[in-house]
Amino acid sequence: MKADIAAKIAENAEKYELKRQGRPLERPPRTPESPPPPPPEPVEPEEEPVEPDKEKEPEHATVVSMTSVQFQQMIQAVIAESRKPVVDEKKLAQQVRMREHNRMLASDQRKMLITRFYSCNHMQLPGSVMTGCSAIAWANQSDGKRRGTCMHCGTIFSSERSECISDEIWQAYKMLVRLPTHPAGNIETVFQSA
Repeated sequence: MKADIAAKIAENAEKYELKRQGRPLERPPRTPESPPPPPPEPVEPEEEPVEPDKEKEPEHATVVSMTSVQFQQMIQAVIAESRKPVVDEKKLAQQVRMREHNRMLASDQRKMLITRFYSCNHMQLPGSVMTGCSAIAWANQSDGKRRGTCMHCGTIFSSERSECISDEIWQAYKMLVRLPTHPAGNIETVFQSA
């Protein structure tokens, strides 16, 4: 039994060696009486193509000599250049377009709010003629200033010019702040009995 195992191992080793050398595997199995096969002929390894050494300097290379001060200045210049941001022309053009687009949107929004202000009478409907009450919700803010928002057009009224979107709104504040917002606050209202 040990002889069979040894024969199998030898046969497998022989197949492996043939495969490694690139020879065909078709060989008659060896019997214990047959003489050992001749040793394989040595195969000369193929020469690998020689690549030129990339680290070697080419023959036409020039040698530059510089002082340590010049070397430091060169390194400083290289570092300064490497720290500069990369400028992408497409991105810059897109940013300019977006800025212009946002300015246009803000301008259109401002025009729309002013148009709403002019088209609204800021009075309670219906019955504003009888009651004389405004539709502006006034509130005393935490900074002590009274501000209001029209419930119809959304215009913000303030005593500060910088908070109003136009001079007309700021001028209207002085008149509208005196109007009552509820009939109970209007002493001129006379209720008719039914």
